[in-house]
Amino acid sequence: MGVKMLAGADFHGFKPSFDHFANEAKALGVDLMLVCGDVTNFGTLEQAKNLLSILAETNIPTLFVPGNCDPPSLVNIDLEVVKCIHGSSILYDELAFMGVGGSPITPFNTLFEMREEEIAGVLQECLHKFGGEINVTI
Repeated sequence: MGVKMLAGADFHGFKPSFDHFANEAKALGVDLMLVCGDVTNFGTLEQAKNLLSILAETNIPTLFVPGNCDPPSLVNIDLEVVKCIHGSSILYDELAFMGVGGSPITPFNTLFEMREEEIAGVLQECLHKFGGEINVTI
């Protein structure tokens, strides 16, 4: 039958967006939520935890990566059903998820930026955790 997912990105710390996303996920009966960066808008770890806890209250498994406007410390957040997958690989119902947060280097000096070589290294680490090897080149 497949996995029913709801994906969102670029919430930028706007609490009503988190409320709406959580309510939609419940109404749609999704199996998994995905948040693809920018939980905050240059916010703090505590702000991110508060916002992600809105999603945790649904008890729907949620995978996320921090965006370039998030503090890099978000990679350590684990709220039971809400898990950061930056640098990790997860199998969910035979679907493979690998996470790379942040962004390549920008001229804007945002909070979470990495050189392309670092991004390739994170991807390599994710693949290695699945037991596979692939040559990631830039």
